[in-house]
Amino acid sequence: MCWCYPWTPVRVVNRLTPASFRLSVRILAASALALPLLAQVSPDRAAARETARARIRATYVKTEVRIPMRDGTKLFTAIYTPRDTTRAYPFLLLRAGWPAVGPKGLDQYPAQLGPTPRFSDEGFIFVYQDVRGPAWDVVLTHGPKEVDASTDAYDTIDWLLKNVAHNNRRAGIWGVSQNGTFAVAGMIDAHPALRAASPQAPSLERYFGDDLHHNGVLILAGSFPAPETVSGANPDAYRFFLGMGPNKKGGHRYLGDSLLAPWDSMMAHPNYDTFWQKRSITRQLAHIKPAVLFVAGWYDAGDLDGPLRASKAMDMLSAETDKTLVVGPWPHGGWRGGDRDRFGPIPFGQPTAPFFRDSVEFPFFACALLDRCGSRLA
Repeated sequence: MCWCYPWTPVRVVNRLTPASFRLSVRILAASALALPLLAQVSPDRAAARETARARIRATYVKTEVRIPMRDGTKLFTAIYTPRDTTRAYPFLLLRAGWPAVGPKGLDQYPAQLGPTPRFSDEGFIFVYQDVRGPAWDVVLTHGPKEVDASTDAYDTIDWLLKNVAHNNRRAGIWGVSQNGTFAVAGMIDAHPALRAASPQAPSLERYFGDDLHHNGVLILAGSFPAPETVSGANPDAYRFFLGMGPNKKGGHRYLGDSLLAPWDSMMAHPNYDTFWQKRSITRQLAHIKPAVLFVAGWYDAGDLDGPLRASKAMDMLSAETDKTLVVGPWPHGGWRGGDRDRFGPIPFGQPTAPFFRDSVEFPFFACALLDRCGSRLA
């Protein structure tokens, strides 16, 4: 099932000259340098966030634990449980590859739990967990004695069911971007209690279309994570890459150990070999049991390919699964906030993002986890 907003017509420029590319990079660089100014929060907005944070603190109890996996590894997990213990609640899990779970500390509460405030108003047991290993490298092994992102999600849900009181023995998982990738991993060979999964803009095929490559072509500006590419001292990323020299040597010159490993892997595997094939999660979407809600944005330059490929793969490999694909006129993760009633100067005539959050996303989880099912999405 696909629920797609119309693709708003835009003019496509077919010829990209060095001058136009350099201008585009400079515009992006100027935007990046302006981010600190944009990030300054107005007093009214800061006060509203403090009010929201106080409301969460008043209605939820926070605990921090390290949940043991089957190989003995313990993963940091923050759990927010409703203070009202007169009824049972479902779990809503987010496994965080980037950024890490925060804020940390038993007295530190976020201003929002779950995808939208409506979820915390309704009542869920919210679970946030740091994943193991490098978040960029998700490999599912399926071996009986192996551990991976799928088994970790299974073990986490199993532990939660046995150790967190007042749960209704149902769980959902969600996430955006790389966290959406871990939501996909969690629904493969899923725990029986996992009833719903919503991978939103997941990065699943990094060779063919997500983040690092587009149809096998390396996206250099998006794959080379050195801060020097755009900075106050160097506002021209185009000139930075011209002067960097060969890609392999540039990585060792500018990247630290944590960033060098994925870069060296890309340099060592320019073709679609077994390295990329075993990281193809869309090939492993057979016999999916939970209900699935994929979300994508037409204007997502990094991760539009993943949800589209995954949805198509499930049509063949998991045809009986209750699966929905929603695609809207959004940039990466744009449905998560604001009205999104236009794209640049192009008006849509309606606020698209609130409609998705209120009329699609929340009803999806409410049906699977709370048995509050209205009309089916169509």
